[in-house]
Amino acid sequence: MTEALPITLMLVGATLWLASVLVVILAAPDEKVPWNRNPRHGRGMSFLLRFLGLGTIIFTVTAFLRPVMGYWSAIPMVVAFAPAFLAIAMHNATVTRRASLAQRPESHDDGLTLPGAGGRLDDAPRRRGEA
Repeated sequence: MTEALPITLMLVGATLWLASVLVVILAAPDEKVPWNRNPRHGRGMSFLLRFLGLGTIIFTVTAFLRPVMGYWSAIPMVVAFAPAFLAIAMHNATVTRRASLAQRPESHDDGLTLPGAGGRLDDAPRRRGEA
């Protein structure tokens, strides 16, 4: 029963930290999230969630885990931050993949391009009376 409070606080802190990362990712879905500085499109809510998440994790480690586990209390702290770092890595990989696909014109071939006309089928002028 005594482990319930630290585990709950670590989960709350990890969730708040992950939520701060998701706010940044959703604010700028086509930009990479930098590892070594704050993002260009940071939102106030992201900073608040990051502050609360970090505070909750640090408080839990120093108040509950460190007296019992000693230096091994760093392991739960790393585990708490792992989902957010994984989300950043996955987002950055997706942005890189989308950028590389956008540079290759053959990757966008969806069958609607007319090879000799220089246009797309859905760009063709409509006849009168067609909706």
